[in-house]
Amino acid sequence: MGDQLIIGAVASLLRSTAAPPDLILAEINVTDTAQHLFGHESDQAHFAMAFADSLVGLCLDSLRQRQDDSEYTLAILSDHGHGAISKTIYIDRVIPEWVSDAEGSTLHVIVKSGAERDEVERRLTKFGAEPWNGSHLPPELRGYMATFVAPPGYDFGNAPGDTPEDMLVGDSRYQSTHGFRPGTAADDRFCLFSGRQIPNRVIEEADAESFAPTVSALLDLPLAQFFTRPLFAV
Repeated sequence: MGDQLIIGAVASLLRSTAAPPDLILAEINVTDTAQHLFGHESDQAHFAMAFADSLVGLCLDSLRQRQDDSEYTLAILSDHGHGAISKTIYIDRVIPEWVSDAEGSTLHVIVKSGAERDEVERRLTKFGAEPWNGSHLPPELRGYMATFVAPPGYDFGNAPGDTPEDMLVGDSRYQSTHGFRPGTAADDRFCLFSGRQIPNRVIEEADAESFAPTVSALLDLPLAQFFTRPLFAV
Protein backbone atom coordinates (compact mmCIF):
# COMPACT_ATOMS: atom_id res chain seq x y z
CA MET A 1 0.00 0.00 0.00
CA GLY A 2 2.82 2.41 0.84
CA ASP A 3 4.48 1.82 -2.52
CA GLN A 4 1.19 2.46 -4.31
CA LEU A 5 0.72 5.74 -2.46
CA ILE A 6 4.27 6.94 -3.16
CA ILE A 7 4.30 6.01 -6.84
CA GLY A 8 0.73 7.31 -7.20
CA ALA A 9 2.00 10.70 -6.04
CA VAL A 10 4.89 10.50 -8.52
CA ALA A 11 2.47 9.64 -11.33
CA SER A 12 0.30 12.62 -10.40
CA LEU A 13 3.33 14.91 -10.57
CA LEU A 14 4.22 13.55 -13.98
CA ARG A 15 0.69 14.13 -15.30
CA SER A 16 0.38 17.58 -13.73
CA THR A 17 -0.02 20.65 -15.91
CA ALA A 18 2.16 22.61 -13.49
CA ALA A 19 5.83 23.24 -14.22
CA PRO A 20 7.51 19.81 -14.09
CA PRO A 21 10.13 19.27 -11.36
CA ASP A 22 13.71 18.73 -12.48
CA LEU A 23 14.16 15.66 -10.29
CA ILE A 24 11.81 13.12 -8.73
CA LEU A 25 13.13 10.45 -6.33
CA ALA A 26 10.99 7.53 -5.18
CA GLU A 27 11.56 4.16 -3.55
CA ILE A 28 9.67 0.88 -3.93
CA ASN A 29 10.07 -1.24 -0.80
CA VAL A 30 7.98 -4.33 -1.47
CA THR A 31 10.75 -6.12 -3.38
CA ASP A 32 13.10 -5.97 -0.39
CA THR A 33 10.44 -6.94 2.15
CA ALA A 34 9.21 -9.91 0.13
CA GLN A 35 12.72 -11.29 -0.32
CA HIS A 36 13.60 -10.88 3.36
CA LEU A 37 10.49 -12.69 4.55
CA PHE A 38 9.95 -15.33 1.85
CA GLY A 39 13.35 -15.79 0.19
CA HIS A 40 14.97 -14.24 -2.85
CA GLU A 41 13.70 -16.90 -5.31
CA SER A 42 10.24 -17.35 -3.79
CA ASP A 43 6.92 -16.91 -5.59
CA GLN A 44 6.25 -13.91 -3.36
CA ALA A 45 9.54 -12.32 -4.42
CA HIS A 46 8.71 -12.83 -8.09
CA PHE A 47 5.27 -11.30 -7.54
CA ALA A 48 6.89 -8.31 -5.80
CA MET A 49 9.17 -7.76 -8.81
CA ALA A 50 6.19 -7.85 -11.17
CA PHE A 51 4.29 -5.46 -8.89
CA ALA A 52 7.23 -3.03 -8.86
CA ASP A 53 7.41 -3.29 -12.65
CA SER A 54 3.74 -2.32 -12.90
CA LEU A 55 4.40 0.76 -10.74
CA VAL A 56 7.19 1.82 -13.09
CA GLY A 57 4.69 1.29 -15.93
CA LEU A 58 2.28 3.67 -14.19
CA CYS A 59 4.97 6.37 -14.29
CA LEU A 60 5.67 5.73 -17.96
CA ASP A 61 1.97 5.92 -18.77
CA SER A 62 1.74 9.23 -16.89
CA LEU A 63 4.62 10.62 -18.96
CA ARG A 64 2.80 9.63 -22.15
CA GLN A 65 -0.24 11.64 -20.98
CA ARG A 66 1.69 14.90 -20.65
CA GLN A 67 0.57 17.60 -23.06
CA ASP A 68 3.85 19.52 -23.18
CA ASP A 69 7.34 18.84 -24.46
CA SER A 70 9.01 18.12 -21.11
CA GLU A 71 11.40 15.19 -21.14
CA TYR A 72 12.60 12.89 -18.42
CA THR A 73 15.44 10.43 -18.15
CA LEU A 74 14.56 7.40 -16.06
CA ALA A 75 17.07 5.71 -13.75
CA ILE A 76 15.82 2.44 -12.26
CA LEU A 77 18.17 0.76 -9.82
CA SER A 78 18.46 -1.52 -6.84
CA ASP A 79 20.42 -0.54 -3.72
CA HIS A 80 21.67 -4.11 -3.17
CA GLY A 81 21.08 -7.73 -4.09
CA HIS A 82 19.81 -10.61 -1.96
CA GLY A 83 21.04 -14.02 -0.85
CA ALA A 84 19.84 -16.86 1.34
CA ILE A 85 20.68 -16.96 5.07
CA SER A 86 19.63 -19.14 8.00
CA LYS A 87 21.43 -17.98 11.15
CA THR A 88 21.91 -14.71 13.08
CA ILE A 89 24.84 -13.74 15.32
CA TYR A 90 23.33 -11.88 18.28
CA ILE A 91 25.53 -8.81 18.58
CA ASP A 92 23.68 -7.51 21.66
CA ARG A 93 25.00 -10.60 23.46
CA VAL A 94 28.37 -11.18 21.83
CA ILE A 95 29.56 -7.53 22.12
CA PRO A 96 27.01 -5.84 24.46
CA GLU A 97 29.54 -3.27 25.71
CA TRP A 98 30.01 -1.63 22.31
CA VAL A 99 27.84 0.61 20.17
CA SER A 100 27.26 -1.20 16.90
CA ASP A 101 24.99 -1.18 13.87
CA ALA A 102 24.25 -4.03 11.48
CA GLU A 103 23.08 -3.92 7.88
CA GLY A 104 22.34 -7.50 6.96
CA SER A 105 25.61 -9.41 6.99
CA THR A 106 27.81 -6.36 7.59
CA LEU A 107 28.49 -4.96 11.06
CA HIS A 108 30.03 -1.64 12.15
CA VAL A 109 31.36 -1.26 15.70
CA ILE A 110 32.63 1.92 17.37
CA VAL A 111 35.98 1.23 19.07
CA LYS A 112 38.01 3.72 21.10
CA SER A 113 41.38 1.98 21.08
CA GLY A 114 43.40 -0.77 19.49
CA ALA A 115 42.74 -2.94 22.53
CA GLU A 116 38.97 -2.55 22.08
CA ARG A 117 39.27 -3.38 18.39
CA ASP A 118 41.23 -6.52 19.22
CA GLU A 119 38.69 -7.66 21.82
CA VAL A 120 35.72 -7.11 19.50
CA GLU A 121 37.54 -9.00 16.77
CA ARG A 122 38.36 -11.86 19.16
CA ARG A 123 34.71 -12.28 20.14
CA LEU A 124 33.26 -12.06 16.66
CA THR A 125 35.77 -14.27 14.88
CA LYS A 126 34.79 -17.10 17.25
CA PHE A 127 31.57 -17.26 15.22
CA GLY A 128 33.23 -17.08 11.82
CA ALA A 129 32.91 -13.31 11.31
CA GLU A 130 35.79 -11.69 9.45
CA PRO A 131 37.24 -8.21 10.00
CA TRP A 132 37.13 -6.03 6.90
CA ASN A 133 39.34 -3.12 5.93
CA GLY A 134 38.09 0.42 6.41
CA SER A 135 38.58 1.61 2.83
CA HIS A 136 34.85 2.40 2.58
CA LEU A 137 35.04 4.82 5.52
CA PRO A 138 36.16 8.46 5.56
CA PRO A 139 39.83 8.56 6.65
CA GLU A 140 39.00 10.39 9.88
CA LEU A 141 36.72 7.54 11.04
CA ARG A 142 38.89 4.55 10.23
CA GLY A 143 40.57 4.56 13.63
CA TYR A 144 37.23 4.54 15.46
CA MET A 145 35.11 2.16 13.39
CA ALA A 146 35.64 -1.57 12.97
CA THR A 147 33.83 -3.39 10.17
CA PHE A 148 33.02 -7.11 10.09
CA VAL A 149 31.35 -9.41 7.58
CA ALA A 150 29.37 -12.47 8.63
CA PRO A 151 30.23 -15.98 7.40
CA PRO A 152 28.14 -17.41 4.53
CA GLY A 153 24.53 -18.04 5.53
CA TYR A 154 24.67 -15.68 8.53
CA ASP A 155 23.66 -12.13 9.34
CA PHE A 156 23.99 -9.89 12.41
CA GLY A 157 21.14 -8.82 14.65
CA ASN A 158 19.73 -8.63 18.16
CA ALA A 159 18.31 -11.61 20.00
CA PRO A 160 14.50 -11.85 20.06
CA GLY A 161 12.97 -11.25 23.46
CA ASP A 162 12.09 -14.91 24.09
CA THR A 163 15.58 -16.23 23.30
CA PRO A 164 17.33 -18.12 26.15
CA GLU A 165 19.97 -15.91 27.76
CA ASP A 166 22.85 -18.25 26.98
CA MET A 167 22.17 -18.33 23.21
CA LEU A 168 24.60 -16.24 21.16
CA VAL A 169 23.54 -17.52 17.71
CA GLY A 170 20.05 -18.53 16.55
CA ASP A 171 17.76 -18.96 13.60
CA SER A 172 17.40 -15.81 11.51
CA ARG A 173 14.03 -14.13 11.29
CA TYR A 174 14.78 -13.61 7.59
CA GLN A 175 15.21 -16.13 4.79
CA SER A 176 17.23 -13.73 2.65
CA THR A 177 19.31 -10.63 3.25
CA HIS A 178 22.05 -8.39 1.84
CA GLY A 179 25.19 -6.59 2.97
CA PHE A 180 27.46 -9.56 2.27
CA ARG A 181 31.21 -9.31 2.00
CA PRO A 182 32.32 -7.20 -0.98
CA GLY A 183 32.48 -9.21 -4.17
CA THR A 184 29.60 -11.54 -3.30
CA ALA A 185 27.67 -12.03 -6.56
CA ALA A 186 24.31 -12.36 -4.80
CA ASP A 187 24.67 -8.78 -3.57
CA ASP A 188 25.31 -7.24 -6.98
CA ARG A 189 23.16 -4.27 -7.95
CA PHE A 190 21.70 -3.29 -11.28
CA CYS A 191 20.96 0.07 -12.86
CA LEU A 192 18.96 0.91 -15.98
CA PHE A 193 19.03 4.35 -17.60
CA SER A 194 16.54 5.27 -20.31
CA GLY A 195 16.15 8.56 -22.15
CA ARG A 196 17.15 10.63 -25.14
CA GLN A 197 20.59 11.46 -23.70
CA ILE A 198 21.44 7.85 -22.88
CA PRO A 199 23.75 5.89 -25.22
CA ASN A 200 22.58 2.46 -26.37
CA ARG A 201 25.11 0.26 -24.61
CA VAL A 202 25.61 -2.26 -21.81
CA ILE A 203 28.17 -1.76 -19.05
CA GLU A 204 28.83 -5.15 -17.50
CA GLU A 205 30.46 -3.84 -14.32
CA ALA A 206 30.82 -0.44 -12.67
CA ASP A 207 31.48 1.12 -9.28
CA ALA A 208 28.39 2.13 -7.30
CA GLU A 209 30.02 5.51 -6.70
CA SER A 210 29.59 6.30 -10.40
CA PHE A 211 25.81 6.61 -10.09
CA ALA A 212 25.66 10.00 -8.36
CA PRO A 213 27.95 11.82 -10.83
CA THR A 214 26.01 10.28 -13.72
CA VAL A 215 22.73 11.70 -12.41
CA SER A 216 24.45 15.02 -11.70
CA ALA A 217 25.72 15.17 -15.29
CA LEU A 218 22.20 14.48 -16.61
CA LEU A 219 20.94 17.37 -14.45
CA ASP A 220 23.79 19.61 -15.65
CA LEU A 221 25.13 19.96 -12.10
CA PRO A 222 28.82 20.41 -11.16
CA LEU A 223 30.95 17.27 -10.97
CA ALA A 224 33.95 18.66 -9.11
CA GLN A 225 32.91 17.18 -5.74
CA PHE A 226 32.92 13.60 -7.04
CA PHE A 227 36.01 11.39 -7.09
CA THR A 228 34.57 9.16 -9.84
CA ARG A 229 33.35 10.05 -13.31
CA PRO A 230 29.90 9.52 -14.88
CA LEU A 231 29.20 6.14 -16.46
CA PHE A 232 28.88 7.72 -19.90
CA ALA A 233 29.25 11.07 -21.63
CA VAL A 234 26.11 13.24 -21.55
